Amino acid sequence: MNVGESFNDEVRPNYVRFETRAVEDKRESLKQGHYVGIDVDYVMVTMPGGRDVFENTVERWLENEEIAVRNGRQDRKIVEYYKDAYKHYKEGKEIPVNGTAIRNCTAFSPAQMETIIRSGIRTIEDLAAVNDEGLRRLGMGGRELVSKAKSWLKTSTDTGQIALQNAELVKENENLKTTVESLEEKVNILMRKVESMDHDNYQVPRGTISVSDTMPEPVQFESDLSKQYEQKFGKKPHWKMKEETIRAKLEE
Repeated sequence: MNVGESFNDEVRPNYVRFETRAVEDKRESLKQGHYVGIDVDYVMVTMPGGRDVFENTVERWLENEEIAVRNGRQDRKIVEYYKDAYKHYKEGKEIPVNGTAIRNCTAFSPAQMETIIRSGIRTIEDLAAVNDEGLRRLGMGGRELVSKAKSWLKTSTDTGQIALQNAELVKENENLKTTVESLEEKVNILMRKVESMDHDNYQVPRGTISVSDTMPEPVQFESDLSKQYEQKFGKKPHWKMKEETIRAKLEE
């Protein structure tokens, strides 16, 4: 979980800040006979809506957090967030607020913003998930503020989903448009090829079936019937005449 990523309502990190303090290295001081100081990084942890501040060295604090993860008492995403926050501190960068800062939300008046921030709550997400202690510190109207935070988050989520869906539709339409344009170009290329063909020089390939090939073969008559027909009628029978027809004509 990187700094700046959002958590859901059930999993929210505590507020953390870091500072480097000069601490005496007693072993080296005794060894050298004078004060020897070393830099040690400390973390200050505060629950959203809480007043108490827990302090510890960063090294020991992260070790305890890892143990809590192994024992199932801490979420891995929370620990990764803390590590990234510490990395930002070591790099001299400001630790971003995890979520939407109270001062960036238009749902509250300036006076309400000041009340929320003074109660130890920095983000809309933390206000929506505030515990009983946080509600007490908010004072009168606290539940109304929490309700506003939840409504604002729901509206933002719905709007974000609609925007995402619209973006997907736009992308899909662009892909379809590109596909259609590609198909149209291919059709145009084929049409130009057809139009450029020289039909006058087109020749029928050898071995092509001609009309005469579809005509039936002439009927071969028996020579004596043909001669008898020719002797009687003075001409040869038509080539389409059947043998039975010739015999009938001869018997007339």
